[in-house]
Amino acid sequence: KNAVKHLQECARFCEQKQVIALLGAASGGLAYGYYLRGDLENARKQAERAIQICTEAGTTQWLSLNHLVPGMINLDSGDLKTARSYTEQALNLALKNGEKLVEGLSRVFLGRILGKEDISHSDKAEEYILEGIKILEERKIVPYSSRGYFYLGELYADMGQREKSSETLKKAEGA
Repeated sequence: KNAVKHLQECARFCEQKQVIALLGAASGGLAYGYYLRGDLENARKQAERAIQICTEAGTTQWLSLNHLVPGMINLDSGDLKTARSYTEQALNLALKNGEKLVEGLSRVFLGRILGKEDISHSDKAEEYILEGIKILEERKIVPYSSRGYFYLGELYADMGQREKSSETLKKAEGA
C-alpha cells in the first residue's frame, strides 16, 4: 500500500518535471505494486503506460521489466497467449540489454506459462524454470528463486509427480 502511494507521488513528480526515464520506471513499479495488491485493472493500465513511455522516449532501461509485469498480469487472468507474448518480449529485451534479474524472472514465468498452456511442454517448461532459478540463485535473489521453486513444484504436481513436487516445494520454503 505504501509503495503504491510513494510510486504515485514519484510518477506525478516525474511527469511534472518531465523526467521521462524515471517516469517509465515509476509507472512500471506502480504497475507491479498494483499487481501485488491484486488490482489487476490498474496494474494493466500502468504497465501499458510504462511501456508506452519507455518506447516513445527510446529508453531501453526498465523496458524488459515493464513487459514482464503485463505477462504476469495476463497469466493470473488466464490469458496465456498474451502472457506468453509479453514474457517472451521481456526475455528478449533482458537478453539484449544484459539484465540478468529480468532474464531469470522471465525464464521462470515463461516456464510456468508453457506448463499451463500444455502439459506436453513440461520438459521445456521445467528447463526454463530451472534456468531462471539458477540465474536468480547466482545473484542471491532469494524471494524470486523461492518463487521459482514454488512454480517448479506446481509444474511437477500438474505432471503427476507428487514426490518430486513435495521435495521441490520444500526447497521453496527453505530458500
